[in-house]
Parts: sequence; structure tokens; C-alpha cells
Amino acid sequence: MEVPQEIFENGPLFRGHVVHVADRTVAARWGPMLRQALRTFAASGTRVTLITDDTATLTALESSTVACRRIAALGGWHTWRVEAVLRNRLDAPCDLLHLWGTTGLHWIQRWARKTRAGLLIHALSTPDVHRLARTVLSERIQVALIARRLASANATGWRVISPGVGLPRRPVDLRTGERTLAVLCATTLDEHSGVPVLLDALAQLRARQCDVQAAVVGTGRAASTLWRQIRARQVHENCVLIDDPHLWEKGLPGADVCVVPARQRELWLTPLLAMGLGKLVIASRDQPAEWFIEGRTCWEFTPGSAVELAYLLTRAMEQPQQVRETTESAAEYFHSRHTVASLIGNLAEAYRNLASQPGAAVFPGGTS
Repeated sequence: MEVPQEIFENGPLFRGHVVHVADRTVAARWGPMLRQALRTFAASGTRVTLITDDTATLTALESSTVACRRIAALGGWHTWRVEAVLRNRLDAPCDLLHLWGTTGLHWIQRWARKTRAGLLIHALSTPDVHRLARTVLSERIQVALIARRLASANATGWRVISPGVGLPRRPVDLRTGERTLAVLCATTLDEHSGVPVLLDALAQLRARQCDVQAAVVGTGRAASTLWRQIRARQVHENCVLIDDPHLWEKGLPGADVCVVPARQRELWLTPLLAMGLGKLVIASRDQPAEWFIEGRTCWEFTPGSAVELAYLLTRAMEQPQQVRETTESAAEYFHSRHTVASLIGNLAEAYRNLASQPGAAVFPGGTS
């Protein structure tokens, strides 16, 4: 992932200490963006701390100047421990908190209120938005939506901070000759995943003797059920289920197609990154993110229609010129709207706005 040095050539992007909190599900879905944002702010001279229960992210940031603090679990009854980490394990007073998602919201908001630190809550899913709509938020809190379409009727004053990742511009590979079509689906493995639709489509392609291999990457309570469905549909030779959500990052560069088989309740970076890398995205026509644009950034099918999905996968194998037209358009869209410079600029602006609001932050046992 590439970060232009000019982003922080004028010194710290934010003069203060920003503490980020992200649980393992957020780190899995948004890992490349999260790590890049933290590294960029830290490299600019901003003091950055990450509190997470995701060991993969902690390992990936070992060589950076980001101060990492591990917590046993974010979510469930363990979440109360995040306040102890904030109280006892920070190297410097906290000026701002950035909560990615809403896991730990109660304890994070409580600490922000106690210390009068600013708090940016980044809503990354439909459940995040629903939870925030039901929550009474205290002062010096800003809610940011990862996608404009996530906004609810109660979203007054909420801003949009769209995703961004630094990627090299590269020519789009055009499929040539006969070879296996590599399909990647990264999703939360639950009743909303839509994976059975993909399995039905694969079964149809298998019956036609189409050469397709799919990898479904994720974790969730429906994993064992999906294993049984893979075998019941007799697509176990064409589909593998990988119960490690981080592995989509390694699998995406080798994939031809990224499939989003149902509406993403929890948004993932995967399809957007696929667009930037020149991969074809095929998604159901009910996505909550504005970067899914039929014909421009992706191909879409009627939600729940395995027949249409199978047709589009066949088209991806048989119509390379149409694939090229869409992937080139999608890559151009990505590089014009979802750069790391745009993300960092919007975050820095949000941090400065919060810091300028009345009420100086205080730190138990010291001053900021």
C-alpha cells in the first residue's frame, strides 16, 4: 500500500494524541485502510495509539511508531476493561478518541465524558447506525458515516468520511485464453451473508462444466451450516470456506472476480479495494454503499437470484472486453474518489474540529 509523502510534508496532521479503538471484526473488514491511516498519522508526527483485540493488526504494526495496546476482547462482558487500558496504559494524555464501529461505545463514551476528550465514532455498518440512532450522545462527539447511503432519519449533523487506500496505478489484466475463473467472496458468515446464493450459482456452473474456483473468506456462527451446504450442493471441489477473515487480503490479488452475494449489513473494504486493483466486482443490486454503480464499477444481479449470478460469472469468462471496460472504469472511479490523501485529509479535519470545540480535555493524574 502506497502513501504519498506529500500528505504530511508540512508536519503533524494533527497536533495531539489520538487513541484509536477497533475490534477484531473491524480490523478484519477494514484492515488495510485502518493500518495505513494509523501509520500515516504517526509518520507525520501525530501521537497515535491503537487499542484492539486483533493480534494480526498488532503484529502488522510492530515496525511502526503506532503505540499498540492489546485488550483481551472488545465486545461482550470483557469490554469494560477498555477503560482500564485508557486509564493505566497510555503513554500520554488522550486528546481525541476515534472509535471504529460501535463495539465498546458505552465505555468509550464514558471515558470521553469523564476526561472531556473529543470522540469520533466511525459508523461502518447498518447495525452501527441503528445503535447510534438509539443512543444519547454526549457533547464533543462527532459521528462519521463510511458511506452516505448509511444515513438514517436521525443522522442530523453526522458527516461522511469515505474510505480511502493508497494503491499504485497499474494496468488492468485482461483475461486471455482458457483458465480457471478465480472468485473471492469475503463476508460475515451469518444468515445475511448470501453465500447460499453463490453456492447455487456455482452448482449451476458445475453442471455446465465451467472451470470456476471460489473461496469464501470470513467467520461467523453460520460457518458450520455453510460447510454442510457446500457438500449438499456438491460444489466442494469448486468452493473452499476459509474461516479466517484476514485472508481475503492475500487472496484478492490472485482473484479475477469479487462477489458480494447479498446486501452488506457490515461493510467490507474488499469490493472497493477490488475495484482499485482492477478486479471485476459482481454484487447484488441492493448494496448500502454508493461505490456500487451498475456498469461503471460493478455488475449487479437481482438479490437472491442464483441464475443471474451464474449468468454474470459465465459472462466474465466469455466476454473479456466487457470485463476490461468495467474494471478500467472502476479503477478510475476508485483512484479519483477513494485515495488515501482524501481519507487522511477528512480525518484530520474531523480531529481538528473536535479539538476546537469548547471544553479542554483533562487526564486523571495529569494534564494534557
